[in-house]
Amino acid sequence: MPKIQRALLSCHDKPGIVEFAQLLNEFNVEIISTSGTLALLLFGLIGGASWLGANVPNRASNAVLAGWSALVIVFLYLPIAFVVAHSFNDNKALEVWAGFSTRWYGEMWDNTLLTSSVKSSFGAAAVAAILRRYFSGS
Repeated sequence: MPKIQRALLSCHDKPGIVEFAQLLNEFNVEIISTSGTLALLLFGLIGGASWLGANVPNRASNAVLAGWSALVIVFLYLPIAFVVAHSFNDNKALEVWAGFSTRWYGEMWDNTLLTSSVKSSFGAAAVAAILRRYFSGS
């Protein structure tokens, strides 16, 4: 019986695909995959997967995972850090730093429109939580 050298993995229903790919990888079978399945295999730390003929060795899949994770974290949290840091700026303009101040937090609590919006949001969240608890049965 001839040895399987290459396998195409592309499926909609993905439970068990990572374990199957690991088994193929143990037998040194080159894995070719489509984008959705390839992403699952890469994040499942399967080396030897390829997309459009570009091989991804074991170390590369770990490096891709680490690099992509770092990029996503920076993309998500950098704007939040920027807003929090500039919330302590004494100046109204973001471009000019006028010194550290908590002035805007004091003015925030004096703004009745803002505080009523926050109260409405918390009220809606409480109603949603109660309804979820009631309808889910747990």
